[in-house]
Amino acid sequence: NKLNLLEIDEAMTLFDVVSVWQTAEMAKMLASEIERYLYELGTEGILVRIQLSQIMDEIDNELFYLIRDYIYDENRFEDAIKKESNLSYDKPVNLNKLAEILGFSSSYTYLDKIVNPRGFRI
Repeated sequence: NKLNLLEIDEAMTLFDVVSVWQTAEMAKMLASEIERYLYELGTEGILVRIQLSQIMDEIDNELFYLIRDYIYDENRFEDAIKKESNLSYDKPVNLNKLAEILGFSSSYTYLDKIVNPRGFRI
């Protein structure tokens, strides 16, 4: 995947990290919408509900390790996870907001900063 290649080339920027995170948050937003329809389907939607649950578990797991890998201060990891769980699914999350949760400056120029993983995700 793209993240793995960028990490190997040591070319990962903060923008790349928060872009992946933003995509994961959009997937959560879509899953929330899909769950409403699955509820209406009742037992007819059970297979799709199981598959959606598995996909979302994988996304949550990847996101957990993405945050763990790229958080600026490891001592703020638990706080970052709490903030991530409190994000609203009403609208797409701003990249600067995600950078702030990771402990970086919210400046747009800071998004070009090269960041190195700690090795939890891979």
